[in-house]
Amino acid sequence: MTDQTPGPPQPPGPQYPLQWFHPPQSPYPAHPVPVYAVPSPMQQAPVTNTGPISFAFGMLAFLLGWIPLVGLIGTALGVVGLVLGLKALRLAKIGFISDRGLAIAGVVLSCVGIAIGVVFAAVFVFAMFGG
Repeated sequence: MTDQTPGPPQPPGPQYPLQWFHPPQSPYPAHPVPVYAVPSPMQQAPVTNTGPISFAFGMLAFLLGWIPLVGLIGTALGVVGLVLGLKALRLAKIGFISDRGLAIAGVVLSCVGIAIGVVFAAVFVFAMFGG
């Protein structure tokens, strides 16, 4: 008489003395690891700061344009903001940058700041030297 219990046959024991070092094998076949597509770096528009910088210069031009004599500095900042904003709009049109809204706001604020600075400078010059 043998002392074997009925049931499915048992897999053979580990071949190495350290059982914890070698994990037991699974009776099921290994599933292949799915391969996911990695987006290429060219799918996202690169980040440039021309739009936000144009907005900042336009805001400074708008705020400084109301102050007599300091408005000339605001006018100069407005010109810089206008150039940067137009450059950002050109880059946004070809899809190189994604912050088109800030570029538009920078161009608008720069134009308004330039206009305010020029008007206040003309009023100042007329008041000082005109009649």
